[in-house]
Amino acid sequence: MVTTELQEFIRRVNDAFVRHDTAFFDANLADDVRWTMVGSPAIEGKAAFIAEVMSMAEGRPRICRSPTSSPTARRRRSRAR
Repeated sequence: MVTTELQEFIRRVNDAFVRHDTAFFDANLADDVRWTMVGSPAIEGKAAFIAEVMSMAEGRPRICRSPTSSPTARRRRSRAR
């Protein structure tokens, strides 16, 4: 199978996530990057993106957390009562 340049770049991005390689992201992201995942707050800007990658390395990612007002969080609170 022949790997395209885009496929190779995506592989390098994934590898950088696994290694928490902030230098890779600093060198390859636009200053106005925006990362959006459904159900999570958007990460806007290179500095915020890199801070999120660092928080993932420390085991405290912000992007994967549900907001406290989400339906899931409300159900959990109502069950705990």
